[in-house]
Amino acid sequence: MIAVGRLRRRAEFLKVAAGRRKWATPGLVMQVRAWDEAERAALPPDSLRVGYTASRKVGTAVARNRARRRRPAAARETPPRRARGG
Repeated sequence: MIAVGRLRRRAEFLKVAAGRRKWATPGLVMQVRAWDEAERAALPPDSLRVGYTASRKVGTAVARNRARRRRPAAARETPPRRARGG
């Protein structure tokens, strides 16, 4: 089973964006980055970290907050079956 953690700091999000690997659809932009050796040593071997943001394109503050609540619930179910750790 893959452990799912969260990206929380802006610096972590910027590292992922600097990796320049992304997949975009009208409703979602997903960016990925492999861990470097220091990160790999600090985390369990089969773990995955996920970060969430919602821009103003999503809608009003109410719509963005609703999206923020729904995404983690969906992500808890999907990545452990579909993603590889690291």
